Amino acid sequence: MTVYTLRDTSHGGAGAAVKVTAAAVAQDIHTTETTAKTALARLVKLHVLLKTSPRSQTYQLNPRRFWEGSGEAQVQACRRLDPPPITPDAKAVAAAAKAAEKAAAKAPGRAVSPGA
Repeated sequence: MTVYTLRDTSHGGAGAAVKVTAAAVAQDIHTTETTAKTALARLVKLHVLLKTSPRSQTYQLNPRRFWEGSGEAQVQACRRLDPPPITPDAKAVAAAAKAAEKAAAKAPGRAVSPGA
């Protein structure tokens, strides 16, 4: 397997994941399976490749590091990598207000405003 395999449009281009085994990679790069596993692990650690799940043998090129194609497709691929936005609920807001009041009470000479 090479980067060109991941770029191949028959797999969906750089935005799609490709399932490979270390044995297939070893055969493509003419090395041992152990060296191929080490190379894949290093590429994942360097964030060049992304694993779709911790136990899978499915890899995807990191769209933030490497991309060919339309900008809109890259935006969509990067959006899948970003965590969803979190909006605090009423309980979290109340806990933050309580923590702020407690911190203000410990600081001498500071007035505590309600709801801050």
